[in-house]
Amino acid sequence: MTSHHPLGLDVAKRSFDAALLLDNGRYRHRQFTNSPIGFTQLAAWLRQHTAGPVHAGLEATGTYGNALALFLHQQGTRVSVINPTRIHAFAQSELSRNKTDPLDAALIARFVATQQPPPLDTAAARTTPTSGPCASGGGASSDATTGTQSPGSGSRR
Repeated sequence: MTSHHPLGLDVAKRSFDAALLLDNGRYRHRQFTNSPIGFTQLAAWLRQHTAGPVHAGLEATGTYGNALALFLHQQGTRVSVINPTRIHAFAQSELSRNKTDPLDAALIARFVATQQPPPLDTAAARTTPTSGPCASGGGASSDATTGTQSPGSGSRR
């Protein structure tokens, strides 16, 4: 099995924080705009800091992460859209008390590394509109057994 570099993404309406968990246990962190320009910058940043495949994880926060998840998927990145309740429970298991966007991104990267959530449903990803951060409706489509959700589901931030 190929080892993927865990990437945590904390997505908001106008920006997203990325935390890349390195082999030495340290993080690379950067904030990007939640736009096609920011997505392209993220892809270039990942090429600069990784020498292999990436497994990106982001919380299902309404529609804000849809375009980013689809972009990464189309770039060949393994993407998991994760139920926020699972991330919250994982944070509690680590006795994590601080909550900032960079810390949340790092938490999601650790979740991806340790829990190996299943990748995004590729059929759902291909049919999701990509005209912007709010391109699709908010209809829930979750998998109760894995806690993952397809783009367009989840809660807003």
